[in-house]
Amino acid sequence: MRTTLLGMVLVAVGAAAAAADDVRVYEEGGVTYRETRRTVKRPVSETRIEERDRTVYRRECRTECRDVHRDVLVPVTEYRWEAYWAGTWNPFAPPYLAQRLTPRTRWERRTETVQIPLTRTELVPETRTERVPIVERRMVEEEVVSRVAVSPRRGTAESTARLATRERIGGVGQLESDPPRRASDSGWRSAGEVRRR
Repeated sequence: MRTTLLGMVLVAVGAAAAAADDVRVYEEGGVTYRETRRTVKRPVSETRIEERDRTVYRRECRTECRDVHRDVLVPVTEYRWEAYWAGTWNPFAPPYLAQRLTPRTRWERRTETVQIPLTRTELVPETRTERVPIVERRMVEEEVVSRVAVSPRRGTAESTARLATRERIGGVGQLESDPPRRASDSGWRSAGEVRRR
């Protein structure tokens, strides 16, 4: 079944090819030529450069400062007036009451705001233009012309004789200096017939 189908396909292709051939017989210079013109299709590849936009992501580090609240203990110093007796060690004067500033320190809890640097990595989109080669394949019709000489010039016996007679080129032929294949009366003998005394 497959052989039959294959044969039918080959016959159809051959018939199409034969129908596509344009055969012309003409005479030029006394010689008859058969010219066959055939249109064949051959693949052709063409490469063109096309610009395309592509989005890529690149890493970018950004540093920003954030406010952070924290509790701290802060010393607070206050000065107060205090009364005291002065001149108590002087035996020649009576003691008297005087005032002086006395520092007093206490610790207070306070909330303060500080800035802490924070570094983070982000992916930033970036558009790039690239040159991309694109290969296109297509079939191109091409005309093939073949010319064959069908017959030589008419009326010239020399051309016919020249075509019929061809010189022998190369091959194995007998040279005049070759030894004869059989012994003759010429005195030439092969190595097997040498007699020793």
